[in-house]
Amino acid sequence: MLVACTSYRQQPLPTAAVDDIVAPPTWPELLVRVADLHHPRLPATTIDPAGPFTPAQLAVMAVVMNPGLRARRAERSLADAQVLQAGILPNPTLALGADLAVSSPESRGSSLGVGWDFTGLITRGAKRASAQAHAEQVALDIAWEEWLIAASTTQAAVRLAGAEQRLAVLHGLVLALIVQRDLLVAGEAAGARTRFETHTAALALGDVERQVLEGDGICTVLRQQLNRLLGLPPSQLLAVAVPAWPTTCPVPASMVAELPQRRLDLIALRAGYDSQEEALRVAVLGQFPRISFDLVHATDTGKVRTLTLGASIDLPLFDRNQGAIASETATRERLFAEYGERLFIARADLAEAIATAESLERRIAHNDQMLATLSDSLAQVHQAATDHLIDAPTAAALEIDALQRRLDSLDLRQQLAENRIAIELAAGGLLGETSVGAAPTTARAPIPTRAPMTTPVTTPTALPTKERP
Repeated sequence: MLVACTSYRQQPLPTAAVDDIVAPPTWPELLVRVADLHHPRLPATTIDPAGPFTPAQLAVMAVVMNPGLRARRAERSLADAQVLQAGILPNPTLALGADLAVSSPESRGSSLGVGWDFTGLITRGAKRASAQAHAEQVALDIAWEEWLIAASTTQAAVRLAGAEQRLAVLHGLVLALIVQRDLLVAGEAAGARTRFETHTAALALGDVERQVLEGDGICTVLRQQLNRLLGLPPSQLLAVAVPAWPTTCPVPASMVAELPQRRLDLIALRAGYDSQEEALRVAVLGQFPRISFDLVHATDTGKVRTLTLGASIDLPLFDRNQGAIASETATRERLFAEYGERLFIARADLAEAIATAESLERRIAHNDQMLATLSDSLAQVHQAATDHLIDAPTAAALEIDALQRRLDSLDLRQQLAENRIAIELAAGGLLGETSVGAAPTTARAPIPTRAPMTTPVTTPTALPTKERP
């Protein structure tokens, strides 16, 4: 009995060093975790602690550092324990007895019996298959949540890089507006400009200065959101590399066609459906009446020895496990409907993201054409201002217009970059993939169809802190 027991060890929550629970890893620890990460949808990457960090690198860092994901991965141990439990057979029973004669104390009998309920053998295979499919579903659900965190981190990094780049352009626009305002003030003093023009220029300058203040606040909030996803303290500053802003976002037709085989959440639902199929099978097999066999060796007070072989069987008159069967059947129907709903939403989200990308591509092409024309005109205006053919305020106005067009171009490219992330999120894979990556577990068969429905540098010991430019 001592061999069969597992000892208990207490593990209290820390009270003196609570911050150690969510403390970010050191750089050596982080680099090891990144090297050991094998995700079916995230490519292998190397990280230079000196930075700056690309959005793809930050996405991988978030997967291994996010506190929520670290807690979620603990569910794998629970699922593995359930698989172990499902394969354990029931223990046999041992019965000992003694018969003491009241009238003759020197006379006594004894009995020794061994029994075993073998009904557990009937449902053992189905229970183990159900637990294994559930363990696959848990692993796939965790991989899907890791994919969501990676996409959210990439989007936060893209937004932060875009906001900081936009803020730099706004600072340039403020300088241009100050030059224009000073020129108009000088012109008004000379009688060549009106007070209305000077007032309008001052209002435009104030509006852009307000945008600078708003942009600085947005950058601060976006950095805090990024730190939250990375599991870093609010005071930590990581340099984010400016991504190469896309102008097009082609989506391979295979990504749309392979959606059910590519989306990890859909694969997880199929694993959950298989688990429920086996759970229903367990309920159906549970109709088999409970049977146990007993072997008893006994000696009575008259020293007569007997060997008894017995069996007991339940009579399924009232409880034929019909309640469990009905419950498991209804659960299977719910999972079937949930899979159909999730697949419909996934296809709709992907189609919407593709349509948005096509619209943004057309707007970017038109804005780039206008910006190219404006750039040609700007060179001519500079020459004309040098030759004193036009006045300086007019040339400054055209310079301001070009900066505003550049802001529009940056905004559109950032929107397309974010929409690319939305496409990859809805499709369940990166746009550079040519085929479906291997799932972390065995691929599941599709849910059966039914009637049509209308429905790395010297490594520091802690994450580097960098001042914002």
